[in-house]
Amino acid sequence: MSKKIKTTSQQLTRLFLSLFIILLLLVNLTFAAISITFIYNNAHQQAEEVIDTVRDNISDHDDHKNKKEWKLFLNAYLARQSNDAIAVKTPKGKTVYSEDGEELFKKTRDRGNFNHVVFLNNSAYYFQTEQEDKYQISVILNVNDLFTLIMHLLLAIIILNLLAIIFSIPLIKRFSKKWSQPLEKIDQDIAAIENKRISKKKVFVHKETAENRHLEKYFNEIIE
Repeated sequence: MSKKIKTTSQQLTRLFLSLFIILLLLVNLTFAAISITFIYNNAHQQAEEVIDTVRDNISDHDDHKNKKEWKLFLNAYLARQSNDAIAVKTPKGKTVYSEDGEELFKKTRDRGNFNHVVFLNNSAYYFQTEQEDKYQISVILNVNDLFTLIMHLLLAIIILNLLAIIFSIPLIKRFSKKWSQPLEKIDQDIAAIENKRISKKKVFVHKETAENRHLEKYFNEIIE
């Protein structure tokens, strides 16, 4: 069984719809890349600010604080978002943590990080460590809210894209039909001449372009 050949209008519709979908896909990928970069840079900046603040307020005599005093000291530099934490390794090799920080640091150490990002318990964390003089300061920031916001925005954009594709199909079909109309008119005229349905053996294209006029001229010369 021979394969049915598509009309020019159908081929144009398929072509323009494919280009439109590819364009939307590129826009979505660009939005996702920009969003992830924004989250990463924002988390990095926040971590740097926390580390700088702790470094500027820490002194040698702080090494003699007990765990409770260290915890109160470090808690003061957290924004108190869900599961943010600070850890400080003192010159004596002792590691102290902010509130609930020890457990979180232990869990993140067991997980590998990808470019300072750790995924744990369906949440995303940004992890950064810097050596400041004799102290090693580590920060974990929960960036899951930002990721969730971006995912919701991306989902909304995808839904809008699907609606745009659905509503664009009739419009694309209409323009494709309009652009292919001169060729269809020539085809109809030639078929009518072959079947002797018209007495005037001549094709005529209503919408004139340079290419259509040349086709009309050549077909009429052949017919004559």
